[in-house]
Amino acid sequence: MKRFLLLTLTLAMLASLAFSAQAKTEKMEMPDGGGTFYFEEQEDGSLRILQWAGKAESVEVPETIGNRPVTAIASRAFMYRDMKEVYIPDSVTQIGKIAFCECDALERIRLPDGMTSIPDMLFHGCTSLLEVNIPPSVTEIGEMAFSGCSQLSSLELPEGLTAIGDRAFFSCIALSDLRLPAGLQRIGKDCFFRCESLTSIDLPEGLVELGWGAFASCSGIHEIALPESLQTVGHNPFAMMSLESFDVSPDHAYLLYEDGVLYSRADHRLIGCVQPNLLPAHYEVLEGTEIIDEYGFLLCRNLESIAMPDSVSQIKALAFSGCDRLSHIRWSAGLKSMQSFVFMRCDALTEIVLPEGFEHLSGYTICECENLERVVIPASVTEMSEVSIYGCPRAQLVVARGSVAERVLRDAHIPYTCS
Repeated sequence: MKRFLLLTLTLAMLASLAFSAQAKTEKMEMPDGGGTFYFEEQEDGSLRILQWAGKAESVEVPETIGNRPVTAIASRAFMYRDMKEVYIPDSVTQIGKIAFCECDALERIRLPDGMTSIPDMLFHGCTSLLEVNIPPSVTEIGEMAFSGCSQLSSLELPEGLTAIGDRAFFSCIALSDLRLPAGLQRIGKDCFFRCESLTSIDLPEGLVELGWGAFASCSGIHEIALPESLQTVGHNPFAMMSLESFDVSPDHAYLLYEDGVLYSRADHRLIGCVQPNLLPAHYEVLEGTEIIDEYGFLLCRNLESIAMPDSVSQIKALAFSGCDRLSHIRWSAGLKSMQSFVFMRCDALTEIVLPEGFEHLSGYTICECENLERVVIPASVTEMSEVSIYGCPRAQLVVARGSVAERVLRDAHIPYTCS
């Protein structure tokens, strides 16, 4: 997959350079072995750097070339290069996406004042990056901007920052010193996934949106308090953490927290179990809940039984994955669909009897449950896959004669019996 991505980006870069050649590409040789800048003139007479080539460890982008100001750096301009330091003057106000992507020797970079956003994937895969400034003018950090910057340990975010994009700091495993500014309104999905060196985080009052998996696998964080302003929360932003304290006001307008489980009042959704140590072994989902979200009870190993109210209509992917003590399920009469890997490696389950009225069974919904002996699929099922029940060697599949389930299993030569 990575090779495919690199090939795609390389071809795109070559296409970009070919286009730029048509737009009268010029070049400038820097003194003292500072490499070569390829650039073009823009409509307003200013210059845009298209590419840098060279072997210098330290690169300084010129402020002017021939009395013409340098105001922009194109996408991919430094991608894959081996320099260690880069200085960008304040004349530059625009930097393209992935301009420094996969510069795995880059250690330090100075960004110009006046930038308003950090573009998508700007420093993706810069595994040696140690120091970078975020100018005070920046209001948004783009998707995957710093993802995989595995040596970046501290970063000062500007007070005017309002949004951090999806996976912006994904797997920044050394990041330990970070303060979220007071004006922040949005944190994207998987934003700080696996930032395992973070030991504390204060979510500011004024935060409105928290994306799914935002702090998942941040094993060093032990306390979280949700602000009253928070309205939208994606599926389990705090999965695979070790939270000792989780604070949500009982009067919160949008969220409800009880027995270690977080709910969204607005869309009647079970967001996820935040503190598995507080989860009762025999848990009853709250009345009125309509959706059990992805990763809802992921790896809740003390869960032995689950009771769903009849309002639950959908269970999303991986909801009970790894619940290896779960042995009893009281189904919702209104359940219509389940996504993939809902019951994966639930080794205490011996029987699953889906309720009459159930309709959609995704591929790999029931997966690798080694002690599962019987699965009953009702005639109401209108869609299922030949691998909906997969890797359950003991499971006997029971279907209604003439049903969709019977046709799917028969066509796939999978053994079954009819009820």
